[in-house]
Amino acid sequence: MTIKELLGGLLGKIQSEDLDEMVHEIHSEFAAAINNSGADGQLEFLRQELGDEALLERVKEITK
Repeated sequence: MTIKELLGGLLGKIQSEDLDEMVHEIHSEFAAAINNSGADGQLEFLRQELGDEALLERVKEITK
């Protein structure tokens, strides 16, 4: 099912700004769950997002 099929006529009534708070809330909950997983979970997430080289460089920066 596409977004258009799911939302039907509601799609034309939504602006990007209308969704900002919802996206922020969901993203904040996701970030909180990662942060609550401790350093191991945070590092694994960051490794997936950044890759090994970028993670190593950033960790070097914060451990100077």
